[in-house]
Amino acid sequence: MVTGFFSVSAQISESVAAIKFGPFNITSARKSVNGQYVLFINIFRGNEFIMADSIVTDADGCKGFSFPSTQPFKDYFIFSKHAPKSGKTYILTKQGSFAAIGGGTFWAAPKHKLLFILAEKDYRNLVVFGLQEMKTVFEKYSCDEFTDWYYLHGTYFGKVATECGDELKPEKEVSEWIHPVEIEQFDPKVHTLNEMHITDEQVGKAKPLVKYASCK
Repeated sequence: MVTGFFSVSAQISESVAAIKFGPFNITSARKSVNGQYVLFINIFRGNEFIMADSIVTDADGCKGFSFPSTQPFKDYFIFSKHAPKSGKTYILTKQGSFAAIGGGTFWAAPKHKLLFILAEKDYRNLVVFGLQEMKTVFEKYSCDEFTDWYYLHGTYFGKVATECGDELKPEKEVSEWIHPVEIEQFDPKVHTLNEMHITDEQVGKAKPLVKYASCK
């Protein structure tokens, strides 16, 4: 059972009430340090101390912890820390497993128990995390900016708003004229990512994934 928390605009949590999930307990304290509010988080598994983390809370600047108001998976508790170049995603399971990886905003894919995470590193890394394996199954180091993720015909695709590849401009303009939406398609069976273009009509037929821990 999760006992609840208080969150404000931009999904950045100013403070967090005590949380119990499976064997885990999450405690917190909000303190003023040099005129700035810092949220301190501690995670315990039973009587065992697991980890501590803290960050200055700045909702307007998208800095701080983000605890989604609802969880995408009943057997997992997931929250994020937004921080420039050092964001984190924390994943707890009812069975007692724990993972902390580079992360931030994420989309949940319930059918295959995947998370598509925008890791806040030097570039906007894409991390695909498998909840069944409790490990990263794919990571792409690039500055492509993903705005949404979808599911269609057994695969997932992320819509790319800004691309930073080396495709020749004339070829890029032709492909965008024929297929106006640029995407990265992820195959959950073989864990591969491929760049392609599709039409707005194809996007309209896909099922959008729910976005969590967003700042916008």
